[in-house]
Amino acid sequence: MPAPYRLRIITREKVAYDGQVDSVMAPGSRGSLGIWAHHAALITALVPGRLWFREPGGNESSFRLQKGFLEVRQNVVTILTDELGKT
Repeated sequence: MPAPYRLRIITREKVAYDGQVDSVMAPGSRGSLGIWAHHAALITALVPGRLWFREPGGNESSFRLQKGFLEVRQNVVTILTDELGKT
């Protein structure tokens, strides 16, 4: 069973999501990024594409992501984006 960690998705207008997840898939500038608990520290650019994550218990969510940035630090993934749409 994957260990949960915190995901924060922040747009210009609001905090769109702040909660515990088991995994995240994001559209990185060099291909898809898979983020699991205890991932190494990372800062990378994101490109338009599908952002997907799974919460503990199996609930899955996905969004249309515009360009932005993703940071992984101390078991917290923070995504900054101008625009986020539901898929």
